[in-house]
Amino acid sequence: MRPGSSSGPALVKAHGPIGGFLEPNAHLSCRPTYETWVSTIHPDDRAAVGQAVQSASRTGSELLAEWRVNSGAGVERWLMSRGRPIGDVGGVASQYVGVVIDITERKRAEQALRASEERFKSLSSLTSEGVMIHDRGTILDANEAFAQMVSASSPDDLIGREGLEAVSFIPESSRAIAEKTAVPASLAFEVTFAKRTGEVIVAETDGRTIDYRGCPARLA
Repeated sequence: MRPGSSSGPALVKAHGPIGGFLEPNAHLSCRPTYETWVSTIHPDDRAAVGQAVQSASRTGSELLAEWRVNSGAGVERWLMSRGRPIGDVGGVASQYVGVVIDITERKRAEQALRASEERFKSLSSLTSEGVMIHDRGTILDANEAFAQMVSASSPDDLIGREGLEAVSFIPESSRAIAEKTAVPASLAFEVTFAKRTGEVIVAETDGRTIDYRGCPARLA
């Protein structure tokens, strides 16, 4: 693309699976200027993408931007562009050469992950039972009820810690937990631990493998 006005540098040849979004195509049916390219961007994303283009143009740095477009069928898709500026004889960036990649599936996966995490937070906050997720003993997440149960000030204080160190289990319970964690799923069993106050708690727990942030983890 060549600049159609002083609004911004052109976004030229885009080598990639859907480079047509930055080149002449049937959807636009006109000379591909900066303005016609911007018109294909979702209205909510135009300001941020425009700022990224202008910033890269001023500094001569790499352009990296993500935005939404609507396909001819009305389906929303996400694109990512990486490009480098090409300066004119005066050294001013007048066009870009780069790639455009369809990242729709990645965005959908990220949205599904966020929705799943939000559901877990909502459900776990409503129950009075302690809920904890771990990966081979390392705590990944927990609810407020579990934090209170083990005398932690908040769930955040537990994340990243080893469960057998964060919770004062009696030796028999520590051994049982280690044995149960070695199998994909286990029946409910009792564990005993002491709170910081010295109070001894007997609780029932089980372990099953779940998908957490795209990876297997244990729910206890």
